[in-house]
Amino acid sequence: MSGISNSFDDAEQGTRSNLGVARYDQPPISSGASSSTTSLSTFSHAHSYRLSPSKPSASSSALPLSSSNLQQCAFAYQSSMQQLQNSNDPVLHRAPESLLGSLYSYDSTRDLPNFLRQLHGRTFNSLNEAYILPSDETEWERLDKQHSALYIGMDGLSPCMEELDAILAPGGEQRHVADFGCGTGTWAIQMATKYPHVTVLGVDVAPTPVDQSLFPPNLTFEIDDINLGLTHFHGQFDVIHMRCVNTGITDIDRTFVDLQQCLKPGGLLIIVDGDIWIGAEDKETVVKNAKVEGDGDVSGVSEDGSWFRRFMFEINEASKLAGSSLERGREKFAYGLWDQPMMDPSTAFGGGVYLPLGPWARGQNQAENDALLYAGILMRQNILKVHRAFHSMFLRFGMDQATLDEWSQRADEELTLMRPRTWVRFRFCWARKRAESGGPAPVLSSIETLETDPEGKPKRTIQRRPRTYPAIEIWDTREESVYQWNKRKGTMGEQPPSFLQRAWRQKQAKQQS
Repeated sequence: MSGISNSFDDAEQGTRSNLGVARYDQPPISSGASSSTTSLSTFSHAHSYRLSPSKPSASSSALPLSSSNLQQCAFAYQSSMQQLQNSNDPVLHRAPESLLGSLYSYDSTRDLPNFLRQLHGRTFNSLNEAYILPSDETEWERLDKQHSALYIGMDGLSPCMEELDAILAPGGEQRHVADFGCGTGTWAIQMATKYPHVTVLGVDVAPTPVDQSLFPPNLTFEIDDINLGLTHFHGQFDVIHMRCVNTGITDIDRTFVDLQQCLKPGGLLIIVDGDIWIGAEDKETVVKNAKVEGDGDVSGVSEDGSWFRRFMFEINEASKLAGSSLERGREKFAYGLWDQPMMDPSTAFGGGVYLPLGPWARGQNQAENDALLYAGILMRQNILKVHRAFHSMFLRFGMDQATLDEWSQRADEELTLMRPRTWVRFRFCWARKRAESGGPAPVLSSIETLETDPEGKPKRTIQRRPRTYPAIEIWDTREESVYQWNKRKGTMGEQPPSFLQRAWRQKQAKQQS
């Protein structure tokens, strides 16, 4: 498996390249329980890509996958292969036998260390080095607070609950939902609970920290790196959700196409991600970066600029060094899904939700005030942890701990005092896949009507519910989305040279001398 360990002997490489992603039942991570047997009750999908081993890293460590475990994996593979061949479920029977080289039954207690690595005191996934945030208890707590803030901001589990409810309404054929980049599994669990008649699959590069006893019966999880491709899922899902994984995507253009191919005709694709452009109190202006040594005289920094904004600016640079397509991802959100070849543009929307960093924002009535208050409290708690979550990756690229501690102390002061008052914006886009014939997606008669505009193009009218949360914007045209993106971009000013990039060059020069 790619990235299972950063150090192993050559004799195991051929075997590992055939051991792919894992589908598993996950007991409590903190339980300390042990298992003497390999779980064969569940099995992974069949990956169509051969996985190559990771290169060793001097700054990270991972537990090696033992030969005995490899033998257990092979046995699990054979047993799971038989289960797959005997199954009539189209979601499980995803690929021909020629593509089943990575089928692998996962026992969480035995195999957990093989999916994780240690780096500067934090735990990270070992499958995807582009994803720069940890996978440990501190990070899980942060992600759940972020999820709760987003739930408030979007008035539900997505910004398009009307489409979600209509597509997943009871009755008819079995419906299937996938959550790519499921993180703690909270969104997937809540979806499986809200729609008990629907099967929900969560996929992430690290084991999901969920007690198996809490699993709804219609929920499963898998470990996989979606950068390796999703051909084994083509045409399987009625709804696909992907949130806050852009930093771990190495080719966002390809991933967008992969996601579309995994939908059934008429299926719904929802993509949500954070925006590194931190908004000022007016929401329309991007706050300036805090000024540091070496910035020079550029308009995008200020002596009283935002330290959290500086962290986000530098994390963009760290993502480049790690191989992420984060910058390209921002452009993809600006253009949305209107021009995507498999999606019906008449069903496409884009926009963003603004979450205040702290309990300072006010609405027009008590319900709006309450929503902004709780979202602001949760979001500030989230951000107070996230800038420290970046430390390990910044250290990897040459920054020193003393500088990071100073930056984080100043960011904490800024967030605690709410000076400046700022917003974090989460971007989103959604659309439905075209009909199998290539025509418009089927009409969701319970919420929409389909007409033709004067130019002969399909035009839909959707009955939207009233929203409680006020700081959200939704656009129904590509032109408006691009205009708003360029408008915000124009307030940034000239950006400084990256402090992190300079530290990285100095580290490389030192290593070469």
